[in-house]
Amino acid sequence: MVHAQDFANAQGETLLRIIHFNDVYHLNESANEPVGGAARFYTALQQARAFVSQQEESLPHADALVLFSGDCFNPSIESSVTKGKHMVPFMNKLNIDVACYGNHDFDFGLAMLEKLTGSCNFPWLLSNVLNSETGEPLASGKKSLILERAGLRIGFIGLVEKEWLDTIPNLPSTLEYHDFVTVGRDLAQRLRTPEGGNCDLVIALTHMRLLNDELCVRELADDIDLVLGGHDHFAHYGGATRPDDGGLRLIKSGCDFRHLSRIELTIGKENEAHPSIITREVHADEDIVQLVESLTGEINAKLITPVGRTLTAWDARSTTVRLREAAIGNLAADLMRYHWPDSDIGLLCGGTIRSDSVYGPGVITKRDILDIFPFEDPAVVVRISGQVLLDTLESALSQVPKQEGRFPQVSGCRIIYEPTGTPGSRVRRVLARPGEEPLDLERIYTVSTRYYLACGNDGYEPL
Repeated sequence: MVHAQDFANAQGETLLRIIHFNDVYHLNESANEPVGGAARFYTALQQARAFVSQQEESLPHADALVLFSGDCFNPSIESSVTKGKHMVPFMNKLNIDVACYGNHDFDFGLAMLEKLTGSCNFPWLLSNVLNSETGEPLASGKKSLILERAGLRIGFIGLVEKEWLDTIPNLPSTLEYHDFVTVGRDLAQRLRTPEGGNCDLVIALTHMRLLNDELCVRELADDIDLVLGGHDHFAHYGGATRPDDGGLRLIKSGCDFRHLSRIELTIGKENEAHPSIITREVHADEDIVQLVESLTGEINAKLITPVGRTLTAWDARSTTVRLREAAIGNLAADLMRYHWPDSDIGLLCGGTIRSDSVYGPGVITKRDILDIFPFEDPAVVVRISGQVLLDTLESALSQVPKQEGRFPQVSGCRIIYEPTGTPGSRVRRVLARPGEEPLDLERIYTVSTRYYLACGNDGYEPL
């Protein structure tokens, strides 16, 4: 809810309409519902622009804002070939007003990211990650932005969490992270001053986990009117911090062109959000179908070959592989040990497993495999002590219940842990197979893992 004393508008009038989405990777639709895909998403977005309120009255301000909360240039099969360039033509079709950076936008390095965003027809925000030498955001981002819409001056900021910065290799040594609550408060308050822009509303685009977004809402309830988040791959509508704040202060809009949110900010009543789920019932725009074919068709033609069949479902959703043991994680870890038969343990993280889809039972194609495992770093074998393995597992489990990519998927051992225990002291037992013998802290174990993890990324510093 926008407080009526701040504006001259009539009670109950819709002030502003917003279309929001986040975390999009695949232009082609998936096999299972909701199928998503760029062509159907484009149709849904155009329908959202023409959205009519529940009272069936045309909204007084028809020009909706289109806002994006990060992650589009990677990971996907196509990105492994184009380094993200294939996403730019479609993103430019969406008439996005403002975006904020996500973690995977940095996957190909700062120079490539600046080239990609330099080709975009919309601005990118990054308010709290700066170059210490210049005081400016990384990758030519903006600290804040002001737009005028529906007679309002709207300030935008882009906030990210430190946790995912720690997962990105090769960031510059001049990187300077600033607490998102402190920066959010300072920028929001400044944006409302005459010197800062006299903004009527302040909206934060974020790319961080739900718990941090909720912290942002609680701590900045008097400063930021709406938090629109990414990074989590599920839809979430909530965030009330007090009885008079309108209830809806935090929105996450799913992922991968399968979801978007239509939002109304009003005076005197609760804000409203209307989720759209992109199924086969949504018409695929023919022009976008042709655009996607031109961007991905040559690659797709090579990927339809079957490579096997699964008798059980592979659940590659982030809500599974980042929170609990998963069959697809077991299989991947088993395959690493199969390839290196002298390995005692296979170890990878849930963030290795992408696509956010369920496969099978049935035929598995090359595309399925590459959608699930798009990263290109090799598997390696390391020799580590039982103590180092224990420390690694403690770190890997330290962020639960956040859906962090570091959550372990293993082969050759069984882990018993307390998910609500003190981080760093959650593991109760590690039983090594065969025989489920207790982990020997002095023994040297041979572990198959990803090179990315062996370099200490994504919370795997002990390795």
